[in-house]
Amino acid sequence: MSARTFLDNYDKYGVPMQDFYEKMLGANENGMSWANAAIEVEGGVKLYCMPDSLALAPQQNVQILRQYVTDHPEHAKRPFGLVLLSALRETFPCPAGKRP
Repeated sequence: MSARTFLDNYDKYGVPMQDFYEKMLGANENGMSWANAAIEVEGGVKLYCMPDSLALAPQQNVQILRQYVTDHPEHAKRPFGLVLLSALRETFPCPAGKRP
């Protein structure tokens, strides 16, 4: 599903479906977080550098995705998980030398 379709559906349906979409997006973010942890343990370059003390609320994931699609409408038709990764990389950039 594209990022645009994800956000349109999130906005279109009521609370029960919004909860479902938040969980779906959160599951994607959780997987990326685990991938980041594995990369770090193996000495690789992290995908993004979210502060260790921060845990994103479900609505924050949606807002990060929404802001990225607003700022980069050319990415709206890409799969929402891929766009979320780009959004997290932009929102939580790594210090120089930590990510290409």
